[in-house]
Amino acid sequence: ILLILGFSALVMPLPVNPASFRRDSIALFGSAVLGAGAVMLGHISALMGAVLVLVLIGYIYWAYRSERQADDDEAHRHEAETADAAPATANALALGAMVVAGLAAAIYGARLLVDGAVVLATDMGVSESVIGLTVVAVGTSLPELIACLVAVYRKHPDVALGNIVGSNIYNILGILGLTAIVHPLDVPADLARVDVLVMLGVTALLLVQLRRGWSMSRAEGGLLLALYVGYTAMLMAR
Repeated sequence: ILLILGFSALVMPLPVNPASFRRDSIALFGSAVLGAGAVMLGHISALMGAVLVLVLIGYIYWAYRSERQADDDEAHRHEAETADAAPATANALALGAMVVAGLAAAIYGARLLVDGAVVLATDMGVSESVIGLTVVAVGTSLPELIACLVAVYRKHPDVALGNIVGSNIYNILGILGLTAIVHPLDVPADLARVDVLVMLGVTALLLVQLRRGWSMSRAEGGLLLALYVGYTAMLMAR
């Protein structure tokens, strides 16, 4: 929210779809509260992970149903674009190979990123949680940053906004939930004491910004970036 959405809004103001906002704002803040509650327990069990994943499945179904029932100009435009693009995406074999290759590269790159982050934390004498909140967080967010900048460049700022909102929902409910199912997680005390409260505060700030005027201005994007710099400095000082 602070880095990628702030940078995107600084490039181009981001409009908000009021109809989608009502659904996604509930999902975004609800997932943040649920994730914060799990973190504050000090231990995220496999059962809690399963609850998070089930909530995500429910949200996906809710979003699918609401979009199917929507009948507006944007939906018709999307259907027309999909129909126009169908002949160009007919080669399922090539697309399947691209998906497999991209997944393999992502898995290999993720392992390198985590291993390098652990070594970096050891060499710098800082906790692994701080490295996770900085180096790893930025590294895993680079694809989202590129996707948002491309969307803004192509004059689709609503895609950039949806990307970040969706990513936060999936990160908490899907990724955290699945990780806890595979291996229950012990939460570092500093995460439960400070950083999870920062997450809740930033999420609330974002919703206020989006509801105010149904857009995010360049000034509001600059504020998010400034907060990110301040938060990173706080982590380094800690």
